[in-house]
Amino acid sequence: MRTSRIFRTIVRVILLILTLSLSLVSFLGGLSAIVILSDPNNINVPSSTPQGNLTLYDPTFNKLSNFDHVFFDLPFNITNAGYFDLEDLQIGIVAYFVYDYDDGNPLTENETTYVKILDHSESFFTIERGQQLKDNFSAYYTNPDNDGFDFTDLPADSSTIDLYAPITFEANITLSFKYSLNLLSLKVRVFNFPLPEDIY
Repeated sequence: MRTSRIFRTIVRVILLILTLSLSLVSFLGGLSAIVILSDPNNINVPSSTPQGNLTLYDPTFNKLSNFDHVFFDLPFNITNAGYFDLEDLQIGIVAYFVYDYDDGNPLTENETTYVKILDHSESFFTIERGQQLKDNFSAYYTNPDNDGFDFTDLPADSSTIDLYAPITFEANITLSFKYSLNLLSLKVRVFNFPLPEDIY
């Protein structure tokens, strides 16, 4: 009887320690998220002007047949101001060619159209507590898998593009990582980020 009571007591103490440990990790994980996100300098995506070459049409606005010159480079820096290492860091970018669709009818209003031209994600190293990662997210059409570029849905020529309306490029940027011994995850998204005109 006494042996079983001692065994139950030991089990209860172990469960209590585990519960308190997980609670502490969760608390510090939540506090880490607050510390990281409370300072806008901790996550800079992009950290400076993106670079690249997204020239997709010739001067007469016919779609090019060769896109070997196409690339996109996004600088970023992330400071881990939390209490745990940031692991499984991943950045994903979906970029769009944005134009007004011209249906040839002057009486109808042209509709803004988004054509996805890039869908690429990249994984990075763990950022240890108190450390900063400065790196670049890069995608190159000359890579064997074209790094996520796809131009098949682009209009072949200017017949359906309203050339009097602005033609732009926009990107949705997603950054995600895990911390607190992989018990918690954090995801940051930037929607409709305009890409600079000098890259297209």
